[in-house]
Amino acid sequence: MGREDELGEIASMFMGMQDHNVSARAVVMGPVGSGKTVLTNTFSKDLIRKLEGRRKIISIHVNCRNHSRTTQVLHQIAIKLDPGHPERGFSAGEIIQTIRRNLLTHGLHLILILDEIDVLIRNDSSDLIYRLLRIDEGQHDKGVLSLILVSQELNLINRFEAAIMSRLGASNVLKLAPYLEKQLIEIARQRAELACRNGSISEVVLAKIGRYSASSGDARMCIELLEGGIRRAEKIGRDE
Repeated sequence: MGREDELGEIASMFMGMQDHNVSARAVVMGPVGSGKTVLTNTFSKDLIRKLEGRRKIISIHVNCRNHSRTTQVLHQIAIKLDPGHPERGFSAGEIIQTIRRNLLTHGLHLILILDEIDVLIRNDSSDLIYRLLRIDEGQHDKGVLSLILVSQELNLINRFEAAIMSRLGASNVLKLAPYLEKQLIEIARQRAELACRNGSISEVVLAKIGRYSASSGDARMCIELLEGGIRRAEKIGRDE
């Protein structure tokens, strides 16, 4: 993934999570192929593993491009917590309270990753973010939900009203730069080691893939170039 430093930065935003009353939030922005989704999912898995036995944490990832309305996002969360949750018939506020009750009943803390959140904001509004940030407000039990917002829109925070930014915290914003050539070479090498026999793809080829994809800094392009090369080699009979 090549984002070890950035993993450390997100971890600093989630300090104190072993305390059952603590929630956290983070905003991760970066261009296409900069590793945002992999980074946030890897972080949530690492945190769950680290706090095992001390706090019951689960992670839910929702892609807002596929679910671009508030009720659609909330329904995805609700059915992942309870597959029997009714598909229709509840307002957004009712679903949020159902989610909260479900988490409290099972003693769970939810890390909610809303990917491509800019699509939801454009198609609907930022009201869902505000509601989720206030989910524990006025309640006796605290710390049921942490929120990670992910976007390729680098000016995302400019879309948020002051009340949202106040709760998110300006220091909880992480901007990912495009991948560098050496990082892309390493990504290609790791993928090659998983897909092929050891040594079947030369360092020269990996360097070419890294150099070409460095023009955009896009890890997806890097992986597609590698996979395309493997397919072409298999097609002409070089099944290494």
